[in-house]
Amino acid sequence: MVAGSSMVLVGFVVKRGSKEAASTTRRIMDFLKSEGHEAVVISSPTDIADEMSFIVSNGGDGTVIHTARMVVGREVSVPIFPVNSGSLGFLAEVDASEALSEVKKILDGRFRVRSFNVLDAFVDGEYVGFAVNEAVLSGGYGKLLKCRLILDSYPVAFIRADKVIVSSPLGSTAYNLSAGGSIIHPDLKAISVSFVAQFYGSRVPSMVLPAETEVSLYNAGEEPAYVIVDGQLVGEKGEVSTGHSLKVKSSNRGFMLISTKWEFYERLSKKLLNNSKLAWPPAPSPAHL
Repeated sequence: MVAGSSMVLVGFVVKRGSKEAASTTRRIMDFLKSEGHEAVVISSPTDIADEMSFIVSNGGDGTVIHTARMVVGREVSVPIFPVNSGSLGFLAEVDASEALSEVKKILDGRFRVRSFNVLDAFVDGEYVGFAVNEAVLSGGYGKLLKCRLILDSYPVAFIRADKVIVSSPLGSTAYNLSAGGSIIHPDLKAISVSFVAQFYGSRVPSMVLPAETEVSLYNAGEEPAYVIVDGQLVGEKGEVSTGHSLKVKSSNRGFMLISTKWEFYERLSKKLLNNSKLAWPPAPSPAHL
């Protein structure tokens, strides 16, 4: 994709208000231009061009999700290289201090690309949006959500909770994890269902299901429920009235993330499980690096 190219075009999505992200971006852009490449800042989806070799997403996990949503919305096959200039940045293998050296690796062709599918959400069969991390059905403000969980058209359980979360493998370490859901390795093709503040005495365990599973949530309560995708409330189309359903399934659309280190378990231990003081042996490099 990049190695051997005489000139590449690289896009940058930068976290607003982050001095570290802005500084890192300037260093990388200056380097690229000094090598005869082109570098542009992406402010909106229309700035993304098909001919871009890759996009540097510089910020935190929210910036990665924002970048992925723009790429999917534009329906382009431009991979994303996440750089962490935030506090956690679990989705990024690379921190800002080492970003430039890793970009040089990409230019030399020393990287791997991972593909991820988004989740499509439908209310009564009408498409209402997609999610990179998760689609959520929520009760109204201060209201308990009562719904039937239906998997591949088969009624499985009656749920009483604040919210039901349907997440992708990438989103499994976000809201899903905070609700007690399982971590799913990013290379697995799966879909997760978890629950927020279930009513005591009728708790249903979280589930990890095949990616092909269609998850439907039938509103069996007296109040409307609401659809949230990647933390954003869907508009009027996202209201699920009594007797109506939200269906979530894996989409044919997706995006790609560039990886230069392959250190998922180390990031898992240090960033999410707080084992930062453990001593780690040097990670073996892939044969082609």
